[in-house]
Amino acid sequence: DASCGSGLFSRRFLKSGLYKGVVALDYSDAMLRQAKTYMDEEKLLGDANVVFVRADIARLPFPEASLDGVHAGAAIHCWPDSTTAIAEITRVLKPGATFCGTTFLNLQLPFLNEDQQQLFDSVSRDISRTANAERGFRWWSKRELQDLCADCGLVDFKCDVRNQFIFFSAKKPFTQDGA
Repeated sequence: DASCGSGLFSRRFLKSGLYKGVVALDYSDAMLRQAKTYMDEEKLLGDANVVFVRADIARLPFPEASLDGVHAGAAIHCWPDSTTAIAEITRVLKPGATFCGTTFLNLQLPFLNEDQQQLFDSVSRDISRTANAERGFRWWSKRELQDLCADCGLVDFKCDVRNQFIFFSAKKPFTQDGA
Protein backbone atom coordinates (compact mmCIF):
# COMPACT_ATOMS: atom_id res chain seq x y z
CA ASP A 1 0.00 0.00 0.00
CA ALA A 2 2.17 2.81 -1.36
CA SER A 3 1.68 6.22 0.22
CA CYS A 4 -0.56 4.48 2.73
CA GLY A 5 -1.25 7.57 4.83
CA SER A 6 -3.34 6.60 7.84
CA GLY A 7 -3.53 3.02 6.55
CA LEU A 8 -7.16 2.94 5.46
CA PHE A 9 -6.49 0.51 2.62
CA SER A 10 -3.72 -1.34 4.46
CA ARG A 11 -6.32 -2.16 7.12
CA ARG A 12 -8.85 -3.21 4.50
CA PHE A 13 -6.28 -5.47 2.83
CA LEU A 14 -5.45 -7.10 6.19
CA LYS A 15 -9.11 -7.56 7.14
CA SER A 16 -9.92 -9.17 3.79
CA GLY A 17 -7.64 -12.13 4.48
CA LEU A 18 -6.86 -12.30 0.76
CA TYR A 19 -3.16 -11.42 1.04
CA LYS A 20 -0.16 -13.26 2.49
CA GLY A 21 1.13 -9.97 3.82
CA VAL A 22 0.73 -6.23 3.56
CA VAL A 23 3.40 -3.57 3.28
CA ALA A 24 2.23 -0.17 4.53
CA LEU A 25 4.63 2.29 2.92
CA ASP A 26 4.75 6.05 3.31
CA TYR A 27 7.32 8.83 3.18
CA SER A 28 5.89 10.35 6.36
CA ASP A 29 6.89 8.80 9.66
CA ALA A 30 3.87 10.49 11.26
CA MET A 31 1.50 8.79 8.81
CA LEU A 32 3.10 5.40 9.44
CA ARG A 33 2.69 5.90 13.20
CA GLN A 34 -0.97 6.83 12.62
CA ALA A 35 -1.50 3.74 10.45
CA LYS A 36 0.05 1.53 13.12
CA THR A 37 -2.07 3.15 15.85
CA TYR A 38 -5.27 2.53 13.88
CA MET A 39 -4.28 -1.08 13.21
CA ASP A 40 -3.52 -1.55 16.88
CA GLU A 41 -6.88 -0.02 17.88
CA GLU A 42 -8.63 -2.38 15.46
CA LYS A 43 -6.67 -5.36 16.89
CA LEU A 44 -5.09 -6.09 13.51
CA LEU A 45 -1.47 -6.36 14.59
CA GLY A 46 -1.57 -9.61 16.59
CA ASP A 47 -1.22 -12.30 13.94
CA ALA A 48 -1.16 -10.01 10.91
CA ASN A 49 1.70 -10.17 8.48
CA VAL A 50 2.17 -6.42 8.09
CA VAL A 51 5.35 -4.41 7.69
CA PHE A 52 5.62 -0.64 8.03
CA VAL A 53 8.18 0.91 5.69
CA ARG A 54 9.24 4.53 5.55
CA ALA A 55 10.48 5.18 2.03
CA ASP A 56 10.43 7.54 -0.91
CA ILE A 57 8.07 6.21 -3.59
CA ALA A 58 10.75 7.03 -6.17
CA ARG A 59 13.34 4.84 -4.36
CA LEU A 60 11.58 1.71 -3.17
CA PRO A 61 13.64 -0.54 -0.87
CA PHE A 62 12.57 -3.79 -2.51
CA PRO A 63 14.35 -6.12 -4.92
CA GLU A 64 13.38 -6.20 -8.57
CA ALA A 65 10.28 -8.31 -9.33
CA SER A 66 9.53 -8.97 -5.65
CA LEU A 67 5.97 -7.69 -5.07
CA ASP A 68 2.68 -9.33 -6.04
CA GLY A 69 0.91 -5.99 -6.40
CA VAL A 70 1.06 -2.30 -5.51
CA HIS A 71 -1.82 -0.06 -4.54
CA ALA A 72 -1.64 3.73 -4.37
CA GLY A 73 -4.94 5.24 -3.24
CA ALA A 74 -5.33 9.00 -3.69
CA ALA A 75 -1.56 9.35 -3.84
CA ILE A 76 -0.10 9.90 -7.31
CA HIS A 77 -1.30 13.50 -7.46
CA CYS A 78 1.04 14.25 -4.51
CA TRP A 79 4.17 12.56 -5.85
CA PRO A 80 6.83 15.07 -6.92
CA ASP A 81 8.08 12.84 -9.76
CA SER A 82 5.33 10.51 -10.92
CA THR A 83 7.34 9.06 -13.79
CA THR A 84 10.19 7.94 -11.55
CA ALA A 85 7.69 6.61 -9.00
CA ILE A 86 5.76 4.51 -11.54
CA ALA A 87 9.01 3.26 -13.05
CA GLU A 88 10.09 2.17 -9.56
CA ILE A 89 6.75 0.46 -8.98
CA THR A 90 7.17 -1.35 -12.30
CA ARG A 91 10.67 -2.42 -11.27
CA VAL A 92 9.50 -4.05 -8.02
CA LEU A 93 6.38 -5.72 -9.43
CA LYS A 94 6.58 -9.38 -10.37
CA PRO A 95 5.78 -10.14 -14.02
CA GLY A 96 2.00 -10.22 -14.41
CA ALA A 97 1.43 -8.28 -11.17
CA THR A 98 -0.89 -5.28 -11.01
CA PHE A 99 -0.41 -1.67 -10.04
CA CYS A 100 -3.71 -0.02 -9.13
CA GLY A 101 -4.56 3.39 -7.84
CA THR A 102 -6.93 6.26 -7.60
CA THR A 103 -6.44 9.96 -8.14
CA PHE A 104 -8.16 13.18 -9.10
CA LEU A 105 -8.99 14.11 -12.66
CA ASN A 106 -9.03 17.44 -14.41
CA LEU A 107 -12.50 18.91 -14.73
CA GLN A 108 -14.41 16.65 -17.12
CA LEU A 109 -16.66 18.44 -19.61
CA PRO A 110 -19.41 16.04 -20.79
CA PHE A 111 -19.86 17.67 -24.20
CA LEU A 112 -16.20 17.20 -25.24
CA ASN A 113 -14.85 14.13 -26.99
CA GLU A 114 -11.55 12.64 -25.76
CA ASP A 115 -9.33 14.75 -28.05
CA GLN A 116 -11.17 17.96 -27.13
CA GLN A 117 -10.95 17.04 -23.45
CA GLN A 118 -7.20 16.52 -23.84
CA LEU A 119 -6.85 20.00 -25.36
CA PHE A 120 -8.94 21.49 -22.55
CA ASP A 121 -6.79 19.63 -20.00
CA SER A 122 -3.61 21.05 -21.56
CA VAL A 123 -4.89 24.62 -21.52
CA SER A 124 -6.29 24.37 -17.99
CA ARG A 125 -3.03 22.80 -16.75
CA ASP A 126 -1.04 25.71 -18.22
CA ILE A 127 -3.35 28.20 -16.53
CA SER A 128 -3.37 26.42 -13.16
CA ARG A 129 0.24 25.14 -13.15
CA THR A 130 1.41 27.68 -10.58
CA ALA A 131 -1.54 27.24 -8.22
CA ASN A 132 -1.34 23.45 -8.28
CA ALA A 133 2.44 23.47 -7.84
CA GLU A 134 2.07 25.70 -4.80
CA ARG A 135 -0.39 23.19 -3.33
CA GLY A 136 2.02 20.36 -4.09
CA PHE A 137 -0.19 18.26 -6.33
CA ARG A 138 -1.48 17.87 -9.85
CA TRP A 139 -4.66 16.61 -11.43
CA TRP A 140 -4.58 14.12 -14.28
CA SER A 141 -6.45 13.14 -17.41
CA LYS A 142 -7.24 9.56 -18.28
CA ARG A 143 -4.93 9.71 -21.28
CA GLU A 144 -2.05 11.13 -19.20
CA LEU A 145 -2.34 8.27 -16.71
CA GLN A 146 -2.55 5.72 -19.50
CA ASP A 147 0.51 7.21 -21.23
CA LEU A 148 2.42 7.39 -17.94
CA CYS A 149 1.79 3.72 -17.22
CA ALA A 150 2.77 2.74 -20.78
CA ASP A 151 5.90 4.91 -20.70
CA CYS A 152 6.95 3.11 -17.51
CA GLY A 153 6.49 -0.35 -19.02
CA LEU A 154 3.01 -1.25 -17.78
CA VAL A 155 0.33 -2.74 -20.04
CA ASP A 156 -3.39 -3.48 -20.03
CA PHE A 157 -4.43 -0.09 -18.62
CA LYS A 158 -8.01 -0.08 -17.35
CA CYS A 159 -9.93 2.65 -15.63
CA ASP A 160 -13.27 3.66 -14.22
CA VAL A 161 -14.05 7.38 -14.09
CA ARG A 162 -16.49 8.70 -11.52
CA ASN A 163 -16.96 12.45 -11.63
CA GLN A 164 -13.47 13.90 -11.03
CA PHE A 165 -12.04 10.69 -9.61
CA ILE A 166 -10.40 7.85 -11.53
CA PHE A 167 -9.78 4.26 -10.47
CA PHE A 168 -7.06 2.74 -12.66
CA SER A 169 -4.92 -0.35 -13.00
CA ALA A 170 -2.15 -1.64 -15.24
CA LYS A 171 0.03 -4.75 -15.25
CA LYS A 172 3.69 -5.51 -15.55
CA PRO A 173 4.04 -7.67 -18.65
CA PHE A 174 5.35 -11.21 -18.44
CA THR A 175 8.00 -10.39 -21.06
CA GLN A 176 9.82 -7.24 -22.08
CA ASP A 177 7.97 -7.08 -25.39
CA GLY A 178 4.69 -6.51 -23.50
CA ALA A 179 3.15 -9.97 -23.91
